[in-house]
Amino acid sequence: MNTTVTRHPARPATGAAQRLVPLAERLLGGALPVRVRMWDGSEAGPEDA
Repeated sequence: MNTTVTRHPARPATGAAQRLVPLAERLLGGALPVRVRMWDGSEAGPEDA
């Protein structure tokens, strides 16, 4: 299972998903099995979820 987080190399991760998903993955012990969309429009998780 792949987790995709859209990032721009020249810009630091500023979206809520980019900030909160690593914490959620650490707490859950692995990659998120679902795609999440945060209140600011940022998304993270598998493309096909």
